[in-house]
Amino acid sequence: MADLVAFKELLQPVFPLLGVVVGAAMTGFGQLYKTRQERKRILALALSDLLEVRHRVVTLNAGIRHLQELGKISAADMPHCRNLINQLIPTDAKLDVRFDEAVTLLAGIDPVFAFELRSKNLFPQFMNGLRLMATGHGDVSVVMDTVENKLIEFATTNFDEAVLRVAKQHSRKVYRDVQAVVATKEKVGERLSPFLSSLGIATSA
Repeated sequence: MADLVAFKELLQPVFPLLGVVVGAAMTGFGQLYKTRQERKRILALALSDLLEVRHRVVTLNAGIRHLQELGKISAADMPHCRNLINQLIPTDAKLDVRFDEAVTLLAGIDPVFAFELRSKNLFPQFMNGLRLMATGHGDVSVVMDTVENKLIEFATTNFDEAVLRVAKQHSRKVYRDVQAVVATKEKVGERLSPFLSSLGIATSA
């Protein structure tokens, strides 16, 4: 009995120290959890807007390219058609602001990754300006179509890699979902053909 009392007395100075250690550990884990949740929130914001930009560049281009392959649009008319689509389906005026804010927040956590994402949302505006300069100049319009196709091909690979990387850093589920979104770009023509057929437009070149 005396030994037990002596043992308890020996441990008494240790208990406060254990409390401090456990409290510090809980605080550290809590802060780590908050940091991870905040990072995921910022990544989700950036990913949502980046997917929207990618959709505009990749999906709309695939649709109009499908019409050209069917012989419905000439190469010279492609810049006009793209400009018309931009007028009919304008970009979200607040998208650039949202994306820039999300990337700025991300810079506080991962500055290198934020640097790699910066300004990717401006690609459609760059193409619009380049296309407007070529519109209405005959041979230049045909060359512009070739140049734009090459640039979009490069941008598509770049956007796919970017959205997949952001999604992977967010979570496994989001990564799988984005993989499915990226895979759909190969099926735009398949989905567009039934719609064109319903309008009485031939879908064989």
